[in-house]
Amino acid sequence: MLYLKYWIDSCFEQAISLTTECSHLLRERLNEGSWEAIYSRLLDDPYQNLPALLLQRKEKRLRAHKHDPHPALPYTVCYDGVVHTRAHQSPTKSVLEFAVIEVKGCYDAAKWQEDFTKLVAGCRAILKAIRTSVDGHETTMAKVLAAGVLQAGAKTMVVLMKAVGENVYLLKRGSEWTYPEEVKDVVDFGGLVVAMWKVREVVKSSYEAVKHYHECVKGQKDDGDRTGADFL
Repeated sequence: MLYLKYWIDSCFEQAISLTTECSHLLRERLNEGSWEAIYSRLLDDPYQNLPALLLQRKEKRLRAHKHDPHPALPYTVCYDGVVHTRAHQSPTKSVLEFAVIEVKGCYDAAKWQEDFTKLVAGCRAILKAIRTSVDGHETTMAKVLAAGVLQAGAKTMVVLMKAVGENVYLLKRGSEWTYPEEVKDVVDFGGLVVAMWKVREVVKSSYEAVKHYHECVKGQKDDGDRTGADFL
């Protein structure tokens, strides 16, 4: 809880600073890198106290596409950010992914829809990879969500996806939030802050569900299989 308070204070401090000391900056046409820097406290910092997870930025391929037998997008497609396990902290022998991020320098309706479709494909691939990792264990999959963050300039939206069957997925499209450009808009900034923390919590709980399966459920299952084999 202490880190949560520190993070919230840090996000609001930055927003107030940008809208008072550099208010002209947010009204300019900024590139993707500038918006990634502005959003770094919101998007990147929440994972600093989760040692098993990492948000990796810039032209990152999604491993889940490579191992998807029926991929919606080719493996060569890159995302602007992927949240995944650190190799030495993964509950499996391979890296697992939990969230994808797409960023554009400014809002364009056609590009927004294109990136939304890309995030949906990424979330589906993530859930397929996790299902394979947990051997299709339904109790574990019921606790897992894949997350996507779509950012275009000051505009941001979160999407969440859940597997409700082997090839059936439920998609929840969140509200659209805007990074404050003026001091008067900071009062609504809390909605965006909450949305970004929710992504972090979704990723954390999904990772913990997969970890629990490999450390507890799978071990019990393997012991049961060995007992049955010994009996036979």
